Amino acid sequence: MTPLERAAYQPIAELIPYLGYGEKDSNYDLKNMNTFGHNNYTFIAKYFDDLWDSGYKFYNTHKNGPSGEWCDMTVDFSMCMAFGPENARKVLYQPMESCGAGCKWSASYYRENNAWMSRNAEPRTGDQIFFGTVKDESHTGIVEKVDNTYVYTIEGNTSDKLLRRSYRRDYANIAGYGRPNYKAVAYLFEEDEMTKDEIQKMIDTSTNALSKELAAVKADLEKYKTKFNDYKATVSEALKTVKENGAQKGFRLAKEYCDEKITELEHRMPCWRDDDVE
Repeated sequence: MTPLERAAYQPIAELIPYLGYGEKDSNYDLKNMNTFGHNNYTFIAKYFDDLWDSGYKFYNTHKNGPSGEWCDMTVDFSMCMAFGPENARKVLYQPMESCGAGCKWSASYYRENNAWMSRNAEPRTGDQIFFGTVKDESHTGIVEKVDNTYVYTIEGNTSDKLLRRSYRRDYANIAGYGRPNYKAVAYLFEEDEMTKDEIQKMIDTSTNALSKELAAVKADLEKYKTKFNDYKATVSEALKTVKENGAQKGFRLAKEYCDEKITELEHRMPCWRDDDVE
C-alpha cells in the first residue's frame, strides 16, 4: 500500500474494534459494548464534547444526547483517532466550530472544496458516502471497500449501532460521496522503502559473508579430520607393533594411553564418528 492508501484505510481500522457498539439511553457507561439503548448517547459524541470542554471546539456546540444523531460524528471520530483533531479537520475540510456533525453540512464542506462526487462516480476505500438527496443528505458512513457491484461501508447510528453495511452501487438512496483530503496526512504514513537494487545488494553482501564463514568452517573441519586420521593410524600401528612383540604389560599401558587420547580427540570433535573416518 502507498502512504496515501494507508492514510485512507486508517480511519476504517480505528472503527473496526467498535463494530457492534450501540447507543445508550443515558450518559452512563458509554463505552460498554454489551448494553444498548435508543437515546443517542455515545462515547463518540462525548469525545467531541470533551474536546469542546477542553477549549478545542471541533463542533459548534455539545452533541451528546437525544438530539445527537451520530452517523456523521462516527466518520469524524474515525478521522480524529487516525490523525488527531487538527489534521482531521483538514482531511474533512471542516472549520473550527463546524456544523459537520450534520450530514448536510458535512457534504457541503466537500462541495465547497471540489471534493464532492456524484452517486455514479467510482468510490474508493476511505471515501465518505452520503444517503438521501443532494443538499438534503440524511445519513452517512465511510467506504470500507468497493467491487464491481457493491459498495461496503461502516456506519454509525444504523439501527442504533455501529455496523458494516453493503449496497448495490446503483442504489437509488445514495446521494454521492465526499473524498477526504488524505493527501494532507499521507506524510504520516511514509516509510523508508528500499529499492529492488538496495535489497539485492543487501542479499548479496549477506550471502558472500556467509559463504566465507562456511568455507572457513569447512577448511577447519577438513584439517582436524586429517589430523585425526593421521593420529589414529599412528596409534593403530603402535598397538600392532606392541602386540606382535608380545609385550603384554606394555600393550595394556599403551592401549590405555591410546584409548584416552582417542577419546579426548573424539570429545574435541563430536561431529566425527568412527564410521566417518576411512
